[in-house]
Amino acid sequence: MLRSPHPSPNTVDSTRRVLASKVETPAKTTEQVQWTKCPSCEAFVYHKRLKRNLGVCPECNYHFRLPVQERLATLLDEGSFVDLSGDIEPVDALQFADSKPYAQRLADAERKTGRREGALYGTATIGGHPLVVSIMDFAFIGGSMGGGVGEAITRGAELARERKLPFLAISASGGARMQEGCVSLMQLAKT
Repeated sequence: MLRSPHPSPNTVDSTRRVLASKVETPAKTTEQVQWTKCPSCEAFVYHKRLKRNLGVCPECNYHFRLPVQERLATLLDEGSFVDLSGDIEPVDALQFADSKPYAQRLADAERKTGRREGALYGTATIGGHPLVVSIMDFAFIGGSMGGGVGEAITRGAELARERKLPFLAISASGGARMQEGCVSLMQLAKT
């Protein structure tokens, strides 16, 4: 019986699978973790350089998404922000479920961001001048507006009016949060 010098495709595929399962992927070194690939121009940008450039790619001017804390750090005097939104949290009045229950989505978002809701408000200073800030967090369910987001923005505006301070609202919204139904739509008028 003549045997082909080339292995059959099944043999090659199974050999590749076996070899691939035995190859260990090396852990990323600290040096590798310190680089970010720009999704626009595909340049690799050193983290410190990206941070110095306020999240803008120095090669093509692509704007990376800034987490809430970084955005606040770029705008406000260092250490001046006092978060007053501790008691604001979403309500799952509809017990909404799509591919997973709303309560699970909220828990996942809280684990991801460390916050119970997609917006916060508080007092701060810019150049030594006091103001009130409300800021939305896109990392929390895509910045969608629910009752808690509307409450954080409204409380911020009311506090600014009460104290006769400037009010800065930083929007990063993904629209109304469907899991809260009409409550989320009412936030559009409220804010």
